[in-house]
Amino acid sequence: MCYLCYARIIQLRVARKTSTTYHLTRKKKIYPTPSDLQRFEQLVNVLKPYEDRLKVRVNSKDHYEVWTNDGYRTTSMHPANLTGIQFAAVKIYSDHITFYLQPLYIHPLLKEQLSENLKPLFKGLSCLHIRDINDEIITDLKDIIKKCWDSYRQVGIIRRD
Repeated sequence: MCYLCYARIIQLRVARKTSTTYHLTRKKKIYPTPSDLQRFEQLVNVLKPYEDRLKVRVNSKDHYEVWTNDGYRTTSMHPANLTGIQFAAVKIYSDHITFYLQPLYIHPLLKEQLSENLKPLFKGLSCLHIRDINDEIITDLKDIIKKCWDSYRQVGIIRRD
């Protein structure tokens, strides 16, 4: 196997580990309703205050992702210098909208700090399946996003504020 092919395989493995939405490229096309688009915009607006400190990698009508800008070095057998780890993503599916928070996966203690409104919505390792949105959910999301931001800062994933 040539070096370039091997390097590409390593990059794909790293992409899978740093992104909770890597699998989205394999999903079928979704046609969102106007109410889905409205809920999607509400969830994206929760992340807007962090946009100036993060990089928006995906911004379409049904998918939104923000990543860190700071670089890091992998600790694999073949270390590499990479830039960015996913912070959050919002994606419309046929029956719900998924709100991914990567810090919940990296720092499991944050899951215990989820409010009672968000605990029933929590699925998998780092995502919330949201069907209906109200002011309480928006407030609780802002609170947990702030805690996730602080956890990334403490670990050093985000070096500037």
